[in-house]
Amino acid sequence: MKYKKTIATIAIAAAFGTGIVLADNNTWQGSPNLSHTRSIIDQLGDKLTAQSNKITSLSTQTTTAQNQLTDAQNNVANMQSQLTSLQNQLTQAKDQLTQANNQKQQELQQKQQEIQQKIDEIN
Repeated sequence: MKYKKTIATIAIAAAFGTGIVLADNNTWQGSPNLSHTRSIIDQLGDKLTAQSNKITSLSTQTTTAQNQLTDAQNNVANMQSQLTSLQNQLTQAKDQLTQANNQKQQELQQKQQEIQQKIDEIN
């Protein structure tokens, strides 16, 4: 009884295995199928090459953009430095102008006082 179950199990497994082998043999058509597979592999290789080229191009563009960004940041820093320098020069010029204006105001007041003294002397 034990042997009959084992033989039956082997027979069923063999039938399924043979069915699978037969099914595989029915779909396998030899060389045309292999050439189709090679064609697919070649197409995928071409797509991989194209994508690699795109990645290389994008990497180059990224490097260029990063260099341009660095240059632009340096230009901004230089412009800020120049702006600060010009603001300092403007402040100094305003201070000098204010001092000169104050000095002229004092001279004018002195002249007005002298004129007033002369008027008083004449009167």
